Amino acid sequence: MKWLILIATIGLSNQVSFAAAVPTTFFGVSVSGSAPLKEGIALGGLGKVGGIVGGWLEATCDGGADPNNACYTWSGLTSYVNKAQANGSVIIYDFSIPGWMCGKPGFGSECTTLPSQLSNLSHFATALATKYKGQIQYYETGNEVNVASNWTDTCANLVLAHNTIYSAIKAVDPTAIVGAPNMAAYNGTFGGGGACVNSPAAAGNVASIWLTNFLKTKDSNGNYPTIDTVGVHTYASQVYTSLDGCNWTTYKLGCAAAPLLHLYNSFRAVMTSNGLASVPLLVSEGGFGVDDNSAPGNYGCSTNPNDLTACLSPAQQVAYIGRWLVLGASTWADGNGQLANWYGYDLNWGTLNGSYSMNPQNISAYGQMQSWVSGAIFSQQCQTGSPSTVYVCDYTNAGQQYEIVFNDNNGTTSTYSVPTWAKKSQPLLGTVQPISGGTISVGDMPILLSAGIQAPSKLSAVVK
Repeated sequence: MKWLILIATIGLSNQVSFAAAVPTTFFGVSVSGSAPLKEGIALGGLGKVGGIVGGWLEATCDGGADPNNACYTWSGLTSYVNKAQANGSVIIYDFSIPGWMCGKPGFGSECTTLPSQLSNLSHFATALATKYKGQIQYYETGNEVNVASNWTDTCANLVLAHNTIYSAIKAVDPTAIVGAPNMAAYNGTFGGGGACVNSPAAAGNVASIWLTNFLKTKDSNGNYPTIDTVGVHTYASQVYTSLDGCNWTTYKLGCAAAPLLHLYNSFRAVMTSNGLASVPLLVSEGGFGVDDNSAPGNYGCSTNPNDLTACLSPAQQVAYIGRWLVLGASTWADGNGQLANWYGYDLNWGTLNGSYSMNPQNISAYGQMQSWVSGAIFSQQCQTGSPSTVYVCDYTNAGQQYEIVFNDNNGTTSTYSVPTWAKKSQPLLGTVQPISGGTISVGDMPILLSAGIQAPSKLSAVVK
């Protein structure tokens, strides 16, 4: 996936109270173009845009610590920084190491091994932090490094690269939040892989164990990684043998259920054990993934009739978006939650705006679910109810009770007995209906239950 993230976020260093309201900054979407978003979406952040990798910024030579050195080309990144500033968003920058540092010069090239001269890496990090001090406030020191091809060196050298970048940035901008290299939702293959997969624990395809191994590894100077936060990409995982995954070929929508909550909780446990209990998890990418899955073995559903539309029918796309958002929003029940960045709006991954033959109602689904859960206070994460395939997401908003339910059972419907206070129901992108007899039929699509008081309307657009 791409490298630049623009995403508004709350101060990660601040304590937050238990059962915090879902903040506006929870809602982020990657926007490649400059066109305004449709459907009145009010984003807390602009997501990954353009893929600014280290080899674009410093393609051929050591520019030293001075960002004005001719070796640096900042114009592309500066335009994104300016866009974020204009929209009140801050930036999380995903680091990559310019390729010339490991013998692969050229525009866009990057290192997957430790540079031979760490001073070059330190210079680059120093110049970047100097150039954008106070504008880029959040950094991740690598991208999906638990995929073996993204880091082909040792785990100890990954720690050394991270610590080099961390120290250089903090020396320039002590207030910057510098996170660990982010994780893919699983470790690259069904069996797992990557530099930190085997020690001190066998991680297999479980990303949170891989991250723990990284955090328990020393670099050649005898230092463990120093981190301010961690991040993970919450795409649907095709490793259906993992608790974080599902079977894309038969039921990809099932990834927008238990796997998302398991992924969050496993990463939250790692954060808690490493002194990061009170900061949000950075979900710097997420969604239902690449649209085109037609190549055999590509992303796991080449035999699915919906292989050109992310293995999902048009209705399933809408349901996935709504479920992904409400499940993520419910993690704020612990007061710490996550900052979620859907990838993307007008890209060929998780497309929201109807391009690439995807459902044009996807952005409407995002907007309506945002209007339902922005500011919501969840007392607990979404839970399974009765029957056990029905997910129940209870919350209050502006002093009123609400509940969102959906059935995770591969397209079948179940009868659900609603709470006694619930008098109205509204499917995502559907109309409000009175509840008769105390029960409703629940399928793939999230349904909002209310006491009859109108749910929040869509928020006004703020992204230009």
